[in-house]
Amino acid sequence: MPLLSHRKGGRSVNRLKKGDKVVMHTCIEANYHKYYGRIWTCKTDQFKAKCGSDVVFLEGFSGYFSTIFLQLVNLEGERHENHCSK
Repeated sequence: MPLLSHRKGGRSVNRLKKGDKVVMHTCIEANYHKYYGRIWTCKTDQFKAKCGSDVVFLEGFSGYFSTIFLQLVNLEGERHENHCSK
């Protein structure tokens, strides 16, 4: 499911933050049986990796993960925006 683009001045308005809940989508890992539909917790705020990609560390996942393949999950009705990093 593609994410809506919310940009202001060429930068993402909605950035993932530590503690946000996300699911993987449209990537190889999202279809892996251990990860399919799993809700992950962001261990860090979103940041730019040396390669230039927007990434976060996820609790229980080794290494950082590209935010392009993460969808913010609204479990408590507190955050209502879609995340985008394009």
